[in-house]
Amino acid sequence: LLKRIIKIFEKRDCTEEDLYLSVAAQLYDKEPSAEAAYAIANGYAKKKNYGTAAEFYAKTYETSDDNDLKLKAFEKGAQVALAQGQYSKAKSLALKMLSINSGSGEAYMIIGDAYIAGKNECKGNECTNRAPYMAAVDKYARAKAVDPSYAEAAQKKINAYSGQFPKKEDCFFHGMKEGDSYTLDCWIGETVTLRFRD
Repeated sequence: LLKRIIKIFEKRDCTEEDLYLSVAAQLYDKEPSAEAAYAIANGYAKKKNYGTAAEFYAKTYETSDDNDLKLKAFEKGAQVALAQGQYSKAKSLALKMLSINSGSGEAYMIIGDAYIAGKNECKGNECTNRAPYMAAVDKYARAKAVDPSYAEAAQKKINAYSGQFPKKEDCFFHGMKEGDSYTLDCWIGETVTLRFRD
């Protein structure tokens, strides 16, 4: 009965309802499972209770043998990590998505979003401060390449953030020129090819 109630709520996308959470918690108590943990996590995520949602997404991907369910839990867990400002964790979970499905455009979008949101954790000079934008644009381009359904959303972000690349003179004074490789020695850890905005 509890499982049937949960399915009805999920079909109607009412997972933030108190009754749904109550039923999901009862099911988890009676029969702990990755599916029940995922149901609870979704309910808390809708309520913006990200700490509890993250805990139950972790229970999902740590206990599930179902790659489809794990993939969904990694994705939602990564989105929750972004909402919590845990950019390195969001990237880590997105990489786990790619280990299951190397063609996940969503994973590359999440990594790009994490680089943009967490860019201030990477300190440098006038030139290298803008390297996170390049790293993010590379991920958005990859999302487009592996999954055409993300082409429009990724291109919008590419257009927006390419305008944040450094100016030629910003890099010239630090002995850096277009086409040089630069490795971000912060949590991003990517090597980018320096490009300039007009």
